[in-house]
Amino acid sequence: MFSQLKASLKQRSRAFLGDKRGAVLIYTALATPVFIGTVGLSVDVAGWQAQKRQLQTIADAAAIGGALERIRSGTAGSVSPAAEVDALTNGYNASIDTLVVNIPPQSGIRLGMTDSVEVIVRRETPTLFSHILMPDTAFVSARAVAIGDINDTCMWSLNKTKQSAFKVSGAAVVDLACGIFDNSDDADALTQSGAGCLSATVIKTVGGYGADCVSVEPYVDAAQINDPLEGFQGPTNPPSCTNSDNITVNSGDFLQLTPCIYTGKLTVHGTVDFDPGLYVFDGAGITFGGTSVVTGDEVHFYLTENNDSPSESFDINGGADVTLTAGITDAHNMAGILIYHDRNAGTNVTHSLTGGAAMDLEGILYFPTTDVKFAGGSSFDVSATMLVADEIDITGNTNLGDFDGSATETNTLLIEARLAE
Repeated sequence: MFSQLKASLKQRSRAFLGDKRGAVLIYTALATPVFIGTVGLSVDVAGWQAQKRQLQTIADAAAIGGALERIRSGTAGSVSPAAEVDALTNGYNASIDTLVVNIPPQSGIRLGMTDSVEVIVRRETPTLFSHILMPDTAFVSARAVAIGDINDTCMWSLNKTKQSAFKVSGAAVVDLACGIFDNSDDADALTQSGAGCLSATVIKTVGGYGADCVSVEPYVDAAQINDPLEGFQGPTNPPSCTNSDNITVNSGDFLQLTPCIYTGKLTVHGTVDFDPGLYVFDGAGITFGGTSVVTGDEVHFYLTENNDSPSESFDINGGADVTLTAGITDAHNMAGILIYHDRNAGTNVTHSLTGGAAMDLEGILYFPTTDVKFAGGSSFDVSATMLVADEIDITGNTNLGDFDGSATETNTLLIEARLAE
């Protein structure tokens, strides 16, 4: 009975498939699309992974660019255009890609945080080989979130070994709404003594400190740096004119100055107004005397490294009334920098801001290899000031309380962004 049933099943099978060759052909016909689709899917997946990597690069760059713009401008309106510019430079193609910028992020660990910028890039891509198993198109996407940050340090002393590289003494009062960084590794790199006091939002020193009155407690053993503006390449597009005269403006006199290369010393006891632009003092210095009244908007002063002479200094004496504001455009590659003494200058120069002068200096004072001394009643009337010098000495009855570091917002080298997701 069993043998008869087996024979019957065999006969029916041959009737359905014909013979062994037919069975193979039918099986192959049924299996081939699945096989091709599976192989095609693996090929497409490799292509999608490559595109995913490209889109991630685009998203990362756009998020960082957007976060930097958010810090620089302080508004959300210019963030998306800035993000798209960075996306375009990294392969974004508006004809096949879509770019979404969210402030704040709409998902993830930075959800709702207004200091963060979220970028989502999406690309529609054809299924070249795997369309047998799935639709004709697929979507590849990437997401990135970046946070912008400003270095709020507004006073930097860069000397790496000097004792009292940052020094406050006498009746000097320093009360800053920003931070201090002392780059010296000496045991007494930062010192404060006398009847005054030193206060800042954060105080960091590579070495140690000694102080009679200090707030907050300094952070010691910080990592040594080179220069927060080491990426700065110096001014460009210098003025086409040259003036070799020693210029003296006497008390009661008025002079309107224009951007030029000055090879003679400028001494002011009267009134001077600087037109907007770049002023180059080549081997020459500037002194604003006790009776001077000095104004200038959107100006930059560049002191060359010419001969390392003390006469190359930028000095403001007692009684001077000085109001100068740096330009914020990159017309001369000096955005936000009010005064720059070339980093190749020697160490024999000290810039003095002394003697009861009223200084409204808005911008970055950048003296990477030379020193700055505040003495005898110096005061600042503006908050948007940042000082970088080899050594900083604040003495006498100086009162510095209006630094807040906001000048850093005018120079992209002092703004940073990092990826958070």
